[in-house]
Formats: sequence, structure tokens, C-alpha cells
Amino acid sequence: MVIYNFFVFNRERKCLYYKDWKRDKKSENLGFEKHNLSGLLITLKDFVKEIAPQKKLHNVFKSYSTNTYKLHFYESLTGITFVILTDLSVKSMQDALRHIYKKCYVEYVVRNPLYKVGEEIDCDLWVHKVNEFIVNLTQF
Repeated sequence: MVIYNFFVFNRERKCLYYKDWKRDKKSENLGFEKHNLSGLLITLKDFVKEIAPQKKLHNVFKSYSTNTYKLHFYESLTGITFVILTDLSVKSMQDALRHIYKKCYVEYVVRNPLYKVGEEIDCDLWVHKVNEFIVNLTQF
């Protein structure tokens, strides 16, 4: 089981944080990749809401798979989106993404008086805690 990379987007689709671990193919244009991924997520989320048999308002879309990777998605009520890309063998990462939001993002970003909302996240404690949590997952 492998975790390739991790993204955090705000509600305006701006990538606030990116980290990769075991990604074989490096992106030639990371900015373009982040932009395309955020657009894809909005499209998929809207599409899933439209075709869902029940009109659930939040977190209808959780993941999708291709023949080479699996994307895991969690969106907070405030519109902050957490995405992890893994290999196909990894089961749901919803609990891990929810943990990152509650125990890392809220604790070390939202409560950080030096962090300015909407800027890229470069808080040292956030970076350390997220990395520590992810590398200690059994999926890593």
C-alpha cells in the first residue's frame, strides 16, 4: 500500500498545501496539475450530487479510482478540501482525512495567530504533524 501525495484546497480552489512522498512520476507543471485537480474535484462533486438518489447536502463524493491510482476526498463544512492520492489497494481514507482536518488543520493552522486565511500553509508544526501522521499510517 502506498500514499503518493496530499493536497489541501480552499473553497476558492487555491491549493494551500501540497506534499508528495512515494510518487514515481514528478509533475512537469505542478501549478497546472493543482488547477486541473481542483477543477476535477468540483466537477465530480457536483456530478455526484446531481445523480445521487437522495439529496444529501455534504460529503456525498468520497473517492474515485482509475486503473493506476485512487483519489480520496474530504471536504469540511467550511469548504476546505483534503485530498490524498494512493495506489489502488488502499481502503477508504475518510477517517485519516477527517483526523488531519480536526487534529492537524484546526489545531495548527486555524488556531495559529500568524496564519493568514487563504495563504499557503507553511506552519512548521502543521507540516510536521501531517507528515508524522501520514507516514505512520499502515497505508504508507
